[in-house]
Amino acid sequence: MGWVWRDDDESDDSFPKNPNSSSSSSGEVCSTRTVVRSQCKTEEVEPGKFVRKCERTEEVLRDCLGK
Repeated sequence: MGWVWRDDDESDDSFPKNPNSSSSSSGEVCSTRTVVRSQCKTEEVEPGKFVRKCERTEEVLRDCLGK
């Protein structure tokens, strides 16, 4: 068993690429993620009758390396 020496400037294809990332024409490496939040409250619509109301928000966030 031996060692193989590689310089840092050589491209290394041994690491798998991130399937969620995309590369734009300017050379940026970006990934996206989705954040889902829900906020609920209980309201009394009639005396003794309660209804739970929920608000759901969904955000798509884009993260780019170097920015």
